[in-house]
Formats: sequence, C-alpha cells, structure tokens
Amino acid sequence: MGRPVLAFIFLSAAQALNLVQEYAATVKEAQAEAPHSDFMSLDHLMAQNMIVAELGPSDFRFMRQDTHTQSFVQVVYVGVMVICCVAVASLYLNRGVVTVISVIGYLFCLSSMSVLIRNIYVNYNFGYPQFVTSCHGLTTTIVAYALLAHKEATTGQKITVPTMATLMKGLTPVAAAFALSLGAGNLALLYSNAHFYEMLSATSLLATAAMGVLMGRSVSPKLYPPLMLITTAVMVVCFGELTCTLVGVVFTVASIIFRALKAQVSSILMCKGEGGMTQTFEPLELTLWTAIQTFIMMLVWSLVAEGLAPWKAFFNWGVIWSVGLSCVAAAMLNISALFVMKELGPVGQQIIGNLKGILACVGAVACFGEAISAQQIVGYGLVLVGAYWYNKTDTQVLEEEKAEKTKLQNQEAEKA
Repeated sequence: MGRPVLAFIFLSAAQALNLVQEYAATVKEAQAEAPHSDFMSLDHLMAQNMIVAELGPSDFRFMRQDTHTQSFVQVVYVGVMVICCVAVASLYLNRGVVTVISVIGYLFCLSSMSVLIRNIYVNYNFGYPQFVTSCHGLTTTIVAYALLAHKEATTGQKITVPTMATLMKGLTPVAAAFALSLGAGNLALLYSNAHFYEMLSATSLLATAAMGVLMGRSVSPKLYPPLMLITTAVMVVCFGELTCTLVGVVFTVASIIFRALKAQVSSILMCKGEGGMTQTFEPLELTLWTAIQTFIMMLVWSLVAEGLAPWKAFFNWGVIWSVGLSCVAAAMLNISALFVMKELGPVGQQIIGNLKGILACVGAVACFGEAISAQQIVGYGLVLVGAYWYNKTDTQVLEEEKAEKTKLQNQEAEKA
C-alpha cells in the first residue's frame, strides 16, 4: 500500500514540475510588461520548482532590483547578510566556536540560495530543477570526498564505508525522503496558495519532534513551549488569504512528514547507538554518502521528467556560471547543515532555518527599500525570542541529563 502511494507522489511531482515550467514563461513575459505588478505569482512558481526543501515562496519575494544598480545592490546585500548571520549566530555562543561557525555558514548559504536559484530560473531561463539538484548532489559529493581524503591523508582516519544494512535502513531512506519531500512540496504549491502552504509548513518543528518520539528518541516536555511559540510566530508571519484544496492539504502534510523523517534519520546516523544503527558517521561522511544517493536519484528523475533538454541548454557560459555558483553554495549548505544538526539536533537545525526570514527582511530593507509590515516585525521578533528560549532550555536539559548520568555512574562505582 505504501509503495504505490510514494510512487504516485514522485511521478505526480514530475508532471507538476513540467506544468510549472510551461506556465512560468507566460508569467515572466507578463511581468516583463508590468515590472511593478505583484511578483507573488512568479515566486509561487519558483517555489514549485523546489530544489531546496527549506525554501518557500516568501524566500523569493525580495528580489526586485533596478538593473542599473544591480552590482552595487548585490555587494550591499552580501554585506548585510554576513552581518546578520553573525548577529543571529551570537545566540549560540554558549554552544562553542564550531556551532557558531556552522550556524553562520548554514544561514548565509540558505539565505543566498534564493538569490542564486532565482538567477538560474529568471535571468537565464534555465527551468530544470531536477537537473540543477543533481548538479548540487554531484558537487557536494566531490567537495565532501576531497575534504575527507585530505583528513585521511593528514590524520590517518579512514572514511567510514556504509554496510548494506546501513544503506537500506539509513542512507537510502534519507535520500528517498529528500526526493519525496521535494515532490510533495511541489504538488502542495500546485494545489494551494503560498500563505496556506507556509502556514501549515510552520508545524514542521512539531512534526520533527513528534517523529523523533515515534522513533524512540526522547524530547523533554520543557522544549514544547518554545517550539509552540516559534510555530505560532511563523504562522503569524505567513498569515494571509488562504486558498487550498484537500489534495493540497494532503501533499503539504506529506512534505512535512518526509522532511521530518529525513531530519531524524540523518541525526540518528550521527548518534552512536540510536535507532538500531550499527554504524555512526561524522557530518562530512554522512554528507558524502547521502549526496551520492541524492545525485543518482535526482539524475534519474531528471532524465525521466526533463529528458535531454537540460543538457542541450546547459552549455552556455551564463547558465554554467549561474548553476556553478549555486552548486558551490549548495555544497556549503549541505555540509554546514549536518554540522548544525550534529551540534543542535534536527529540531534545532530547523529552528535555524526559520531564522533566514529575518535576514531576508533586513536585506530587503537595506538594499531594496522594502517596507516591513507590523505583522513581520511581531512574527520574526517572536521567532527570535523562541529560538533563544529553545536554545537556553535545550542547553539546561542537556546539562541536567549529563549531571544525572554522572550521578548514576558515581553510585555504581561506589557499589562496586
């Protein structure tokens, strides 16, 4: 029963993407004639060509610059993003230098991806999301392997090679969940509007925590209040006119579940003795093996859904340059994401992902003169409060668990 459902989602998503690509050109032409009209329709379409699960329609809104000032704006935008990333990462100073650096890298790459993806789709009209995602997987594989090979040459630490059991129980489900989350997300945006999709997707934090409980991982009750606050805050930011269908609801929920599954299984693969896994991987190792499988899956998907069209359109210097930049950012994003997950856990990593909206708003004000609504100020303000609250509470819970474990070890030592 489960396999036909997954196959239906996967194949339907491919068809949905084809419909989106056909319609995107029409929308783009209409907006070229009326450059000051509402950009939400194109943003909605770009999100339907989803290649980064953490990005939604709102991440593509603040991208309207005058071509005469484009270079200057890009420089200012990058500067603002760096400053904001450092400011947000300071919330996690109590976690150590590695965590702060990982958070900065993750936030900056995630915030940059919307710009880079829009550059590919709009400026170069290269509307082949599966092909682009396969390129991201290949680049991530090469970068991760190069770093691991260097580490092995300098330290002698061998790269952990997954067994067949680990492939079947861990790595393949992660890659499959990634592909299915993209497919379900694409379909959800086809059958509902952006406000509904993003409001319902705000529950992904609670879904990830619940998925962890179902998989035998404990979640302290103390963490639920800050999670509820962040979820409510994201809903406040995304609130607007809601349009959806039952099919849209089903695919949105499916996308949330697949993302939660991917996050929890990835985390388990980096935690020794959890989830019945016999092997444990470092973040770079897990990046390598999941990227290989993602590359293979997305390349096959591209050949089925897009055919040879992307290969014919790819060999253009502008397309090569734009896709190449996105590949570099994607490799950095994929690597930093797992380091963040290793340090903060799957729920903590998704909280960091929700903070990217704050960076987008600040960058839009600094570079494009956008007006920030009271709704956004309140919503993102609550997201910041919730992120700080969750991090502080999570740190206290970990310290309490460590102290309890030490106490039990001391008692056992005294008895012996």
